[in-house]
Amino acid sequence: DNAAISAGVDYYQALDLNFNTAAIDIKGDGDGWGWNLGFLYDLDRVSFGVSYRGASEINVEGKFQAFGEAFGAANGIPIPAKANLNLPWRLQAGARYEATDRLALEFDITRTGWSEFKQIRVRADGGGLLTTSTNKWNDANAYRLGLSYQLTPKTLLRFGYTYDNTGQGKDHFSARIPDADRQLFSLGVGHNLGDGWGLDAGYMYVLFDDRNYNSSVPFGTYGSD
Repeated sequence: DNAAISAGVDYYQALDLNFNTAAIDIKGDGDGWGWNLGFLYDLDRVSFGVSYRGASEINVEGKFQAFGEAFGAANGIPIPAKANLNLPWRLQAGARYEATDRLALEFDITRTGWSEFKQIRVRADGGGLLTTSTNKWNDANAYRLGLSYQLTPKTLLRFGYTYDNTGQGKDHFSARIPDADRQLFSLGVGHNLGDGWGLDAGYMYVLFDDRNYNSSVPFGTYGSD
């Protein structure tokens, strides 16, 4: 009566995926599969839950097009290409406490396995390597605090705060995906309209931390590691 277990299958679809630089233009789409598990334990005013979403790999197929005299006869000619895009796993655990009949508090931690996002290798349809993007992100945590208050029997107020660490270290910082630590502030309200109907509204403000980066390595001289 107090415990529940869940399991599910995830389907991912990437549409119109673009991976471009000044010298190359890559477009494609693809799909992949994943899975998830969840557990919830409820003890009167206290509940605890944990969920895990496994890593997934999206198989992308599309076109590779390079520009410039260095590419010789292949200059500007689209080539059929393939790539694998790795999505991270995610582990989340949280607890909820009903302090009063109106006030409830919740805290959870999420660990995202960004280390799965190591490298993108784009290959020709025949198997030859066309280009590589090395990411080497780090696993990162997000910390969330939530509060809900039952203003009236039909109206619920919600407040939230999140501190989200980036998985992008300085060694592989990229202008393609310039990420940074962030804070998220949220407000929400829910109203029960009766007969099974409800109305919810929310607002979130995201504050990115400033990030300065200086490199001693000239652009274009990075290796594949």
